[in-house]
Amino acid sequence: MKRPSLGNAIAATLILVFVIAAYISSFNVLDTSGSSDPGPAAYPRVILAVIGICALGMYFIRDDDPDELGNADDADGEDPPRSIKMVLAVFSAIAIYIGVIGLLGYIVATAAFTAVVVVLAGERKPLYIALYSIIFSVVIYFIFNQYLGIVLPEGLVEGLF
Repeated sequence: MKRPSLGNAIAATLILVFVIAAYISSFNVLDTSGSSDPGPAAYPRVILAVIGICALGMYFIRDDDPDELGNADDADGEDPPRSIKMVLAVFSAIAIYIGVIGLLGYIVATAAFTAVVVVLAGERKPLYIALYSIIFSVVIYFIFNQYLGIVLPEGLVEGLF
């Protein structure tokens, strides 16, 4: 088994510590609804589980293996501004997403956010971008709204379902 780079191992460990601490603190969230839905802590716990799985995946990526990273051009590490720009772009997209989800509703805002992230990840085919973003948004909406009974922010599109 390959050993992770020191940077990835440290980052993954810090992320896992955060995930564990946040998961433990999610038990302090009061459920005042009294209904049979999963409660207000369910969504954060799902997100924390996904983040934890991604952090575990960081243990299997080595910085010196450009094929695993998918960017052989940047393997020499001479282009850190590009990485910083990518991080800033993703955080900006998250901030905008948080700002517009109440106005546009979950499906439209999440589809737009997913499209931006997919483009930032390198996808250039408009059909794939549209399919990823629309299918992801609708599937997650139905899982949370219909299956888990968690109400997500509604806009014009959600009224059709």
